[in-house]
Amino acid sequence: MGIVNEYSYSGFSKCFALPEQFMNEATGIDCTGTISVITDMEKFDTVEAALNQLIDGNSDLVMETIKESITYYSGLQQLSIGVLLIVAVIVVCFSLINLVNTTITNFLSRRQEIGMLQAIGLSKKQLIKMLCYEGLMYSVFATLVTLVLGTGLGFLSVQVVVKTMNPYFYYSFPWLIVLIYLAILLIVQFTLISYTTGNLKKQSLVEQIRTME
Repeated sequence: MGIVNEYSYSGFSKCFALPEQFMNEATGIDCTGTISVITDMEKFDTVEAALNQLIDGNSDLVMETIKESITYYSGLQQLSIGVLLIVAVIVVCFSLINLVNTTITNFLSRRQEIGMLQAIGLSKKQLIKMLCYEGLMYSVFATLVTLVLGTGLGFLSVQVVVKTMNPYFYYSFPWLIVLIYLAILLIVQFTLISYTTGNLKKQSLVEQIRTME
């Protein structure tokens, strides 16, 4: 038995390693399980055809190419990414619904306050500007929370996968998804501002002031 420090093996962590000659002598058979063939890309088709002929004559042999492995593992990765993306979309939808609910509830509870401000001289232009600033503050806060927590948790999740499952994973910041999220957030905010200002136009100042009485 031998003890080796910092031994790197791509198989299972509990596998026992020993020289090929000793393993063959102990079992009495050739224990070779895998043979790797490396060739230049321009010779790939020729070598693959020759190996296929060899495999056709022996049912105990199976060939797997790097192209097939890449296609297989890429499919698994895309499936995982798709599931996580669906979860992220659901979370975003709930957050937007919560934002709409909070904004409308806040507006309805402040109609009397807004009416009083208009009564003492707040113009429509100033009111719209005030609502825009409030919406922008909500959007900036939501964006900061999303970027800080989302990016941090995403990076940590990838690091966990790299250390426990797949060392070839890497983190890439999702610029496109973030930009789409910001665009949707801005559209929702401007829609809410249009709704609130349009709702105020339908009511007189007296009706707004009496709303909460």
